[in-house]
Amino acid sequence: MNSHFKGLSATATLMEGTELLLPYLYITEENDTLGEIAERLDLDPKELMRINRRRLKGLQINARLKDKTELLIPASKPIGFSITNLTQKFQTADKDAPGQLGLDADGANYIAAEDETPRQIADKIGVDTHDLMTINLGQEHLQGLTTNARLREGTILQMPYKYTAKEDETLKEIALHVGMKVKDLLEVNRGRYEGLTSNSPLMAGTELLMPKRALDALVALEDKVQEEERNKPQPPARPQPAFVFWEKVHAEKLAKLHSDLNSTELRKLHVDTWNALSFAGKAQFVEMAQDDRKRYLDEKAGYEKWQAHEAEVKSERNHKPTCASNHKPKETGAAKARARVEAVVDDEEVEEYSALEDETLVDIAGKLNIEVPELLRLNKPRYKGLTQAAKLMEGTSVLVPKNLPGIKQKPVPPSNHHVLLTVGNTHSDMPNGEKPHRWSMFVRGPDPRVRKADDLGIEKVVFHLHPDYSPSDITVSKSPFEVTRYGWGTFDVKVDIYMAGGKKEVVEHSLNFQERLTSDEIALRCPSKKRKMPDVVASRPSKKAAPSPNQPIKQTVPHSQHLSIGNTHAHVKNNDKPHRWTLFVRGTDPSVRKADDLGIEKVVFHLHPDYSPSDITVSKSPFEVTRYGWGTFDVKVDIYMARGKKEVVEHCLVFDGGISVYKTVPLSIRSKRKR
Repeated sequence: MNSHFKGLSATATLMEGTELLLPYLYITEENDTLGEIAERLDLDPKELMRINRRRLKGLQINARLKDKTELLIPASKPIGFSITNLTQKFQTADKDAPGQLGLDADGANYIAAEDETPRQIADKIGVDTHDLMTINLGQEHLQGLTTNARLREGTILQMPYKYTAKEDETLKEIALHVGMKVKDLLEVNRGRYEGLTSNSPLMAGTELLMPKRALDALVALEDKVQEEERNKPQPPARPQPAFVFWEKVHAEKLAKLHSDLNSTELRKLHVDTWNALSFAGKAQFVEMAQDDRKRYLDEKAGYEKWQAHEAEVKSERNHKPTCASNHKPKETGAAKARARVEAVVDDEEVEEYSALEDETLVDIAGKLNIEVPELLRLNKPRYKGLTQAAKLMEGTSVLVPKNLPGIKQKPVPPSNHHVLLTVGNTHSDMPNGEKPHRWSMFVRGPDPRVRKADDLGIEKVVFHLHPDYSPSDITVSKSPFEVTRYGWGTFDVKVDIYMAGGKKEVVEHSLNFQERLTSDEIALRCPSKKRKMPDVVASRPSKKAAPSPNQPIKQTVPHSQHLSIGNTHAHVKNNDKPHRWTLFVRGTDPSVRKADDLGIEKVVFHLHPDYSPSDITVSKSPFEVTRYGWGTFDVKVDIYMARGKKEVVEHCLVFDGGISVYKTVPLSIRSKRKR
């Protein structure tokens, strides 16, 4: 641009009054190309590309540019409406604005005075100098900024603000919400947290630096979410039984007539009075209960329709097309690498390894005798920015290849040999005053760090916890065989391990809160299933002998029977949960709890989500579950019969102080009778 000065160099000393040409800045529009801009401004496209090639890597004459891309224009051209002098690009404070120096009105920026330094500004307004430098180093007009650099009057510095992340949030999600580029947010915070990537799940309370406009965007988003939460439809109120409607009418009258009774005695009187009523006396309130149930079902249908609509909208939002054009986007190197790893996962046997806190790929490779490059090949496309020395969070899933050359795999013992299991617990401290310990009790294979335990021949594991936990008996029927809880002290855990061959092993483990992982080894012998030898049959079948007249003939006679599904109810002295109810599956007579001869294998009760756990499996008679609560709700009941048949029933709890049978299920049971 100043090539008319022969021998001019960057360090040449100029004579006073030497005139230099300064470039101008051109702001492009979406999909502009250098060729179109050169034609529009009557410029040589090659000259335009030469001037901007260093600023925009990979620039081509026909490359389509993004909106507001900045191009340098030779100073010999006239200034148009979209071209400004480069020296005027970075505006200082508005000279007419009040309080032009110091913090601006909303505290987003600081306008420096003459010769002020970033260190002086940080001390003046009470922010960390390093944070102030970090938030401003990415700005082009402040490149080369140091803590002691003397600023010109009117130089604008962004103020650092901190955002406190929620559990498992990622930089990518946060950047999307605040309208920032992921790389900008990552660049600002990378020096604060070692190994930080855009997809790293953050711990609750992690502080991220960002400008005020970004923080304001997050606050506005949270306000919008809270507003939507307040305005969204609420689940319909549960239907009330007939007894409740009767009680609302007669409770006050009975209280006046029996003022000498306490609340418990008065409540019992209500129940006895209701039970003594005839069908005609209850008919009015039964009709009211039926109307209320119809109201509930109508409102429930509307609420479920709204939920389905919300799920559909969310699904559409999550599956928006990423490329609006008809052209297939060019596959990037990361996409090709991801495709290679997916091919490996499809074609090779791969298992997941659960990393410990601060463990690295080098540590894992050494433990499992696997090459580090092999681990990187499988896992780098899954975790952007992953390196062999990156410290992993506890529980991070790492793909580990199996049966590859050079990799030593522990042999899986056959079913008629000993199986080596480990029983133990992991532990981590939590910032919780009442329950400061998070622990996981597990049954795993020979390596206690590997959670997967599909090939060990385990059918189920029952953990018997301390009675303070509800429920205290936890059954786990699939891998990983573990249970996680929060607590404040240690205790002994009894563990029942059921193997595929019918063998049961009972182990006790004392929780250890001194180490992150503690385990004990046990060896189980899994007997192979023996084939039953068939009876010897003669080559020619003999005729059956006629039975003696005195000998009874055994016949299989089908007879009809049905199951009763319902609940019992009793009032208890508990302000929060005044109802004690038992949901049951019984025989023809619902008052008989024993149900051994009904051909039931197991019953699964699906309770309201407020109960934890909400899915209760009962595998032996009596088939029932007892809880305390304050209101009624619908319970889904899955009944599994001995011959593989499954019956699904719904029952609405009734709180009328007795036994309420909502539905009967007819069964056809084949039993042996004598004729």
